[in-house]
Amino acid sequence: MGVAGGVNMEGKEVRFTLFEHVVWIITSMSPANGSTIAQHGSVLPLTIFQVMFNLGIGAPIFGCIGTGSLTMIHYFIVSMFLAGLMTGRTPEMIGKKLDLREVVLACTSFLMSSFTALGFAAIALSTNAGLSAMSNNGPHGLTEVVYLFISTSINNGSYMGEWM
Repeated sequence: MGVAGGVNMEGKEVRFTLFEHVVWIITSMSPANGSTIAQHGSVLPLTIFQVMFNLGIGAPIFGCIGTGSLTMIHYFIVSMFLAGLMTGRTPEMIGKKLDLREVVLACTSFLMSSFTALGFAAIALSTNAGLSAMSNNGPHGLTEVVYLFISTSINNGSYMGEWM
């Protein structure tokens, strides 16, 4: 049944503890490398929420190669703009004034992955082919579909559902 000593071990490596699974899943999904030591469909919902949140905001936590470092620059531009507004000075970064155009482009760039993921998930859930491709029904199936498109939009490559 996957339960050993009161701990749900379904879909997890038996060499590691549950704490090590959760830490690995959250820290390996943040830099968007897609590696895992447990099936994402068998962990608790709070862990999946944290992973989806990290992927949804563009995974800027560790600044992985490519999209992670670019996302960090976008967050830096927005934070410098907000800091300039709070101090009453003209926002600038590296001696260049930040205009509204740069801030709008930075915000649009790192929010676009979330918007595309939610848009494609809505399209998939509104078609019969998308609904028949889900391996679970109900909230778990909805989470699988949203996770799949968030992971795809951030170029992560991980999958939450069960392999058939």
